Amino acid sequence: MPSLFPVPLRSLRLHFALLAAAVAAGCASDDDRIATPPPHLVYRLDLQPPRGGFAIGPVGGPFLIDSPTYDLHNIGTGSFIYAVDVTKPWLRFVGRQSGLLRPGQTLDFELQVDANQVPARGGSFVAAAQIRNAVTWVVEATVQIRVEVRGST
Repeated sequence: MPSLFPVPLRSLRLHFALLAAAVAAGCASDDDRIATPPPHLVYRLDLQPPRGGFAIGPVGGPFLIDSPTYDLHNIGTGSFIYAVDVTKPWLRFVGRQSGLLRPGQTLDFELQVDANQVPARGGSFVAAAQIRNAVTWVVEATVQIRVEVRGST
């Protein structure tokens, strides 16, 4: 029997859990309308390093990213409710994939390349980890990784 929902129930549960956290943090109202935070309670994000990464390797890997660890700092005065996704299956995000980043807190994460998922042919491939505002779903920070595959099968 086909699903009645166009998205997996797990995604809906995550959305409602994040919405509940947004309500608790004062970022949204309980009737699912987004409230405008007071001007003195605004998150500001600082991603370090501010650039993406690069990996090179033969077909089948291994692929090691030149700068695999990143820090996302909330340097603002308001909390940031986030969710992370990746744009290609070969890019792995290692860290908390969703949560609340309070003022002064940092999200530490690592990006890894899954050699089994990288296309098995020579060429250059790009993927990104996107850190979204989980209330508005706007992408607030992006880390792009380029993989150069040498050789062919």
